[in-house]
Amino acid sequence: MMLTQQDIKLLSIIKERKVVRLGELKALSNCEGLAESLMRLRDAGLITYIESIGANAYAITQKGMKFNGNLYA
Repeated sequence: MMLTQQDIKLLSIIKERKVVRLGELKALSNCEGLAESLMRLRDAGLITYIESIGANAYAITQKGMKFNGNLYA
């Protein structure tokens, strides 16, 4: 699965914070199609959990995942 530049940008924000509110992701990333990017990242196994509760959602990275050859813990 090929990741877009937007996916990579979102992943770097998630990696840095570990737990991110959807509103924070929207504000920090300035991206369109946020849900599609999160689903691609989940399907690729780069994030493990996305929970939607009203306007809030959380994305949590997998411990020890590798992305572009770098270990993300």
